[in-house]
Amino acid sequence: MNTLQTPILTQWQRQYNAPIDATEVHPSREAAEQYAAENPTAYAGQSISFFEDGVQKLAVVQPDGSIKDVGGTVVISDKSVTVNSGDIVSLTGNGSEANPIAIALYRALRITSLTATVLEKTKADGSAGGVGSGTEWEKGTVITAIRLEWLYADGNGLASQTITPANGVFNPSLEVEVRKVDITGLNINHNSTQANRRYILTARDNKNYPTGTAVTANREFSFLDSVYWGVSTNETITATEILAASSALQDKRNQTRTFDCSGGRYIWFAWPSGHSGNPTFTVNGLPETTFNNNKQTISGFVNSSGYAVPTLDVYRTGFIQYGESITVIVS
Repeated sequence: MNTLQTPILTQWQRQYNAPIDATEVHPSREAAEQYAAENPTAYAGQSISFFEDGVQKLAVVQPDGSIKDVGGTVVISDKSVTVNSGDIVSLTGNGSEANPIAIALYRALRITSLTATVLEKTKADGSAGGVGSGTEWEKGTVITAIRLEWLYADGNGLASQTITPANGVFNPSLEVEVRKVDITGLNINHNSTQANRRYILTARDNKNYPTGTAVTANREFSFLDSVYWGVSTNETITATEILAASSALQDKRNQTRTFDCSGGRYIWFAWPSGHSGNPTFTVNGLPETTFNNNKQTISGFVNSSGYAVPTLDVYRTGFIQYGESITVIVS
């Protein structure tokens, strides 16, 4: 016969301000150490506390009868790592010597971004204008003011940073809090040497200052020709028509474009003669040789930034094309 039994729930309630186990609390470190070493009721893993330096401290009894503090200071080769309630307070070493734990946790300083923005520019003749964005600009553009912005990650605190053109003319030593600088009074154009077009950010953290390994990043302004493309009902493509057409900054002729020739149009391309060589054209996957047979050259062509291109080569189809989507590959 089964009998239903009701479990007995036992609870303890403290009746006065003292530990339930009298061996939990000790008046001094010495008393706690003596208890752990000599008392037969002490056991490994037991938590006990003792009074020292005006505070009650916590320790754990070890298998060999010693006690180990919870928290406190860990000393490694005379360099200390201070720990307070499980939080690392300091990883610095004594004097000029490096803390081995700090070395183990150290991650090298990194420049995570460096951007260059043109604030002011003109055309070659000094009038307002210039074509481009970022660090790529059309020949003829003159950059007169720029802004550099950057960010860091990791490292042991930034100690120094400088921004220098490769030629060393502009070399400000920046406060470590600075992450942006505007540089004015410039004259950067397609005739400038590379040294005048490249800006270098150099930084060191406290681990590497003043002569240790530096991290660097750079931004360089480049000046490119424009290549042009479009459709026309005219057999001769004019400079005005070219300037109004689609264009891109690039240093070679290679490209793929799609054209709408609804109603019948010639397809044409134009680029500086230096990019010409022996171009080949493929129209909707088939070779097309009539572009080369209908080449024209324009002398003294002036681009949108005021630069006079010595000669511009124009290539167009020999026949009017029809269709809403005609893809041409130039190589």
